[in-house]
Amino acid sequence: MKTASDVEITVACDLLELPKPKGIRMGNWEANVLSKAQLEYAATDAFASWYLYEVLKSLPVTAEKKVEEQEGASPE
Repeated sequence: MKTASDVEITVACDLLELPKPKGIRMGNWEANVLSKAQLEYAATDAFASWYLYEVLKSLPVTAEKKVEEQEGASPE
């Protein structure tokens, strides 16, 4: 069974604490041309989301989830 290592989980958690400068978060995201800071923020946010997904996907499936899948029940 494939599982996430402690290092992968730690890195994923660290990514959740990425700095989010208010000036960038509250900037004009509808502008035709985004600033370099906005582009870097968006790329980092996308990478962090992808990486966290990959780490969580590698975690073992719980016994409850396995039973639901075997019974054809959908998770809540």
